[in-house]
Amino acid sequence: AVVSTQSTGTVHYSPDKVGPVLITVKYAGNEVEGCPFHVDVVDDVNPLKVKILTKGLENPVVGKEMKFAVCTVGAGNGDLKVTVVDDDGHPLKVTIGDIDPDNQEVKFTPEHPGKHRVSVTWSGQPVPDGEIDLDVKKPLDLLACIVSDVNSNPVVGTPTHFTVDCSKVGSDDLKVEILDSNGDPLQVTIDNLGSGRFGASYTPLTVDPLKVHLKIEDSHLPSSPTTVHPIDPSKIQVTVDSDKDWKVGEPVEIAVDITEAGPGQLGINLSAPPGSGTDCHAKEVSPGHMTVVFTPCSSGEHVVNLTYSDNNVPATPVVIKVVPRADVKAVVVSGDGIREGQVGKTAVFTIDASA
Repeated sequence: AVVSTQSTGTVHYSPDKVGPVLITVKYAGNEVEGCPFHVDVVDDVNPLKVKILTKGLENPVVGKEMKFAVCTVGAGNGDLKVTVVDDDGHPLKVTIGDIDPDNQEVKFTPEHPGKHRVSVTWSGQPVPDGEIDLDVKKPLDLLACIVSDVNSNPVVGTPTHFTVDCSKVGSDDLKVEILDSNGDPLQVTIDNLGSGRFGASYTPLTVDPLKVHLKIEDSHLPSSPTTVHPIDPSKIQVTVDSDKDWKVGEPVEIAVDITEAGPGQLGINLSAPPGSGTDCHAKEVSPGHMTVVFTPCSSGEHVVNLTYSDNNVPATPVVIKVVPRADVKAVVVSGDGIREGQVGKTAVFTIDASA
């Protein structure tokens, strides 16, 4: 716009947008001293209404995109500016995008570890909490985390323990969560063992599978989540015919019901008289039902102990008493009574099975 006046006059102008305006004043065709005049045109804004939503700035890590939102409801038609500088004062690339007319999203990605300063202004004016300091960390080496002694078959009602070594990960912000089949958490106790090592313990309540979640700074470890299958050896039922006379050379069968014990491995230990060399094994009769079988080679007590995933089964030991097998060929029958007899007279003969 060009305005002319012969002597003294008042100039009125109305900027139609925010930004710098240059004003040139000439007298008798020559610019007056101070030209051009620089005017910074701002809108009718209220920076105190700007709200910074810092969710998304947690745990800043090199190479991880950071983002946060800025709400400008009631702040007027202003201009949002965000700068991010690292510890050496180098600026980072910042992108600002519209979420909706009243909210904008700010994104940037740290390239180096160390202190970073985020500065937010609204039409060049500071806003509440507009200076944000971040401590950017190196990327976590989750593969360096060592998890030890995780029992894949913990026993119901018995505390179970495992260790987590985070010493070479880059953070010791460990979170352990154990969920049952309904998604409900179990109580977990975590002990700080020092030097980035932790001990965790929990107690299974049922034989339902459990999910073990291990996180460092909200990032899952490569092995997480993992599933463990609790067992309850006390639920195993062992049945044997205790009234039967078990004889040498005849198979002995012991029924084992594991249907309520959870998924585990049945182990067998047979203690037999010296030199018997008796083989003992288990076979599956139907799902959850096993039969332990052995054939005694000598008489005497045979003791069967069972384990379930290396845990003793309370229903054992089972003691089988084996008696010698009768040898018919060794029985001697003699006497007159087996050769002849008379009516009305007693006949006598002898049976000798002592051999």
